[in-house]
Amino acid sequence: LLQTEIDLTGLSSYQHQFTHTPATGNEGVIPDDNRFAVQFTPATPTGIVNVTSDRIIGSHYYNLQGIEIVQPVRNQIYIVKTIFESGKNEVKKRVNK
Repeated sequence: LLQTEIDLTGLSSYQHQFTHTPATGNEGVIPDDNRFAVQFTPATPTGIVNVTSDRIIGSHYYNLQGIEIVQPVRNQIYIVKTIFESGKNEVKKRVNK
């Protein structure tokens, strides 16, 4: 008996080829009808589930020299750091129109 352990985490399906030799005394002879494949498919869906929106809790504006700007003015380029409820930060360059 050959046992193989394969991690199926994250796969939508997996197919594995097996060869079976019957114990009839005809060792070494493997007829084609003794080959088979088994396909495993997870019972639960895989992928991205329970997507929630991440609320913005703060934004900070900086000029191109890295100095924080309290009141941004129009038609200027700023570096904007956005802070989300999850703790994630996002930094982008932006023209304040």
